[in-house]
Amino acid sequence: MYASHLVDRSYRPDVDGLRAVAVLGVLVFHYGAAWLPGGFVGVDVFFVISGFLITRNLVARIVDDGLGGRALVLDFYHRRILRIFPAALVMLSIALVAGWWLLIPGDYADLGRSAADAAFGAANWHFYWHTGYFDRDAAMQPLLHMWSLGVEEQFYVVWPLLLALVLWAARGRRDVAAGFVGATVIGSLAYSLVLVRTNPKAAFYWPDARAWELAAGALLVFLPSLRGRWLPEMVRVSGVALVGLSLVTLNAGAPFPGWRAIGPVFGAALLIWPGDRTWTARVLSTRPMVFVGLISYSLYLWHWPLLVFFRYYANGAMPSTAQRLAIGLVACAVSWLSWRFVESVRKRNVRASVAVGSGFAAAALVLACGAGLHAANGVPSRLSSPQAAAMRSLDVMWDWPCSQYPKVSGLDSIYCAFGAPWGISHAKGLLWGDSHAEHMAPIIEAAVGQSMSFLLYHTCPASFGGRVYRISPEFPHYRTDCEKYRAQAVALLESDPQIRVVVLAASWMSVPKYAHAEGDLGRGSGLEMIHAALLDLIDDISMPGRTIVLIGSVPQFHGDPVPCALRGQSLLRAACPPEEAHVSEDYYQQSVGPTNEVLSAVARARPNVVTMFPGAALCKTGTCQDRLDGEFLYRDGSHIRRNLALQTRRDYADLVGLTALLRRLETAAVPPGAP
Repeated sequence: MYASHLVDRSYRPDVDGLRAVAVLGVLVFHYGAAWLPGGFVGVDVFFVISGFLITRNLVARIVDDGLGGRALVLDFYHRRILRIFPAALVMLSIALVAGWWLLIPGDYADLGRSAADAAFGAANWHFYWHTGYFDRDAAMQPLLHMWSLGVEEQFYVVWPLLLALVLWAARGRRDVAAGFVGATVIGSLAYSLVLVRTNPKAAFYWPDARAWELAAGALLVFLPSLRGRWLPEMVRVSGVALVGLSLVTLNAGAPFPGWRAIGPVFGAALLIWPGDRTWTARVLSTRPMVFVGLISYSLYLWHWPLLVFFRYYANGAMPSTAQRLAIGLVACAVSWLSWRFVESVRKRNVRASVAVGSGFAAAALVLACGAGLHAANGVPSRLSSPQAAAMRSLDVMWDWPCSQYPKVSGLDSIYCAFGAPWGISHAKGLLWGDSHAEHMAPIIEAAVGQSMSFLLYHTCPASFGGRVYRISPEFPHYRTDCEKYRAQAVALLESDPQIRVVVLAASWMSVPKYAHAEGDLGRGSGLEMIHAALLDLIDDISMPGRTIVLIGSVPQFHGDPVPCALRGQSLLRAACPPEEAHVSEDYYQQSVGPTNEVLSAVARARPNVVTMFPGAALCKTGTCQDRLDGEFLYRDGSHIRRNLALQTRRDYADLVGLTALLRRLETAAVPPGAP
């Protein structure tokens, strides 16, 4: 027989009030309120609430109602599907329809893929694999918020079975179950603490690194209730303090969850802990708080895609304060409609087998539609011109077929080479840098043709890896990796005197703000660090007859210029203000002037160094040139398209002076008598 202890299944209005705090925190944070930098922890509060309510229901059905095996599983998923699927699938369906009118084909294809993954609770894995440097900015992903539902749904797959096995094996003993749940909290938290240092992105998205947050809520079901006049109130006030401090002191720039999530998670747990009624619970149980709590699920579903789709309409711009308020009110209205007419499905008397079957069929339909849109590449035929088709996605705009991948002694990876065959060329060059070296490769290829061979060494900016380094919380091994890449490149340049030209390219205007160093150098400015780092590197790689070329940053936009460039291509777009549609000469000089001066100072200090600044030729008329030969030049706010036509790339190289510079260096690089 199970231990006789009925689970309290009574309605907790204060828990709905806590839901209101959580969803409003998330909404205010997402809508850009600087006064609540930690609003994102509302998701963690939701996890604790879900863990508590789900486990309370499971224990009641297993221990009090005596459900077992198949009946328990069917009952649980019957309830979960009626609770989660209707509102989520309606939102996903409407998002797919809205994307037809608002998104370029590449973004629409990505939306289809993310909707397909979200339909069956895999959104967290989707965004783990598809949010990176060259992917669309996470803030412009309409379904990004669905990652948290993915974590919960994956928890729901495993948790009922584990908990049921423990309770059945322990014959309903709550102390044994409490030990199991407590061990889950400790184990998952320890794993999260390790993972947030070694792989922060995984710590954020992986369900096993988040399980402790749901298990913390589950543990409350097995703890004794708080009794008395003062103890429950003190516990609740402590919970308010922990959640409140987290909301106002945490920020999205620091690795999360890890130890930073302990405050909001255990604060929420203290507020939920069953016990005698308190003043804190009464405040959370007020009618406005309960109402927001009741619509909180739909409000969470709708607030983010409404904001993101508005930003697509506004060509990426963040809405004004008045617009954000209006979008928030629309989100509340849509959420009430969703709660009133869609979520209410769960209150209907639907047979478990029908609910489960219908839910999976509806999810499969959304998956099929999303997958079909992805397979159709976002339906490029929606655009009205061939020029627009060439800009239909980030991947297409970055596409450039590298001609060869030689195995180069001393390098532990295979890198692209272009121009003449690397192995037999008498005139070699090394193009070294970050993604800005990558976008220069097709332009250099067009400039040199088959007269030189270049190796594209795309790693870290060449200024990092020596005395100057970058600390990146998102990439914990960035510093040591850059040191390795630098050492390999220096060794290659020492061993191969045929490499007579070294081109260094990077997003120089952003490099100084990430620069760190030790000692006296570390007390200087970022610009001073980059100056010293480049001089160090040039001294290490110089040899007679070798020239180092420093290519300055291209003119860069405030935001993403592609939506403005595609305005009028059968997509709903607002008019673009001039400062968003073009780069002014003044902004170019202001943004890149300091780093251009650093590069010039390095060239003055070393006779074998020359500079080339693209903006000097592109920004002569008050506005920087962003089109050439009828093609828009940019992939995003800072990168040149790599799929430009060959003639456009040649003309770009001629215009900025790169062709003349490389031909002069090529002549000097070819030894007498070489073919």
